[in-house]
Amino acid sequence: MQTSLAPGRHLLSSAAQQLNIHVSTWHRWRTKGVRGQRLNCTRIGGRWYVDAEDFQAFVEALASVAEPHPRERQKPERKPNEHAERAGQVLDVRIFGGKSRVSAAGSDCGRRAANAGCARLDGA
Repeated sequence: MQTSLAPGRHLLSSAAQQLNIHVSTWHRWRTKGVRGQRLNCTRIGGRWYVDAEDFQAFVEALASVAEPHPRERQKPERKPNEHAERAGQVLDVRIFGGKSRVSAAGSDCGRRAANAGCARLDGA
């Protein structure tokens, strides 16, 4: 695969044809970038152009920040789901009237259990 453009300024569409890379990929490189690197392009009269030097710098920058192999990546540390914790707190308030589940269960099996006809958990 060819990775260099002829010297000079090129329309993104012609650069895409020359290197056989879809024009949408060029626009994604221009707007979002890859691994923190964006392709420097110029807009002239509503059309996007790329300089061969800017494209070469983009390719070299990507080569210098290559991602590790997927097997070598560190998995991020899992954090407790904050939304699930908050939902549990809201349910505690709605079901047990603001009491903790343990104290509510010890006193009257909690509203949910009492409504289901449950006997007290402590055997009394």
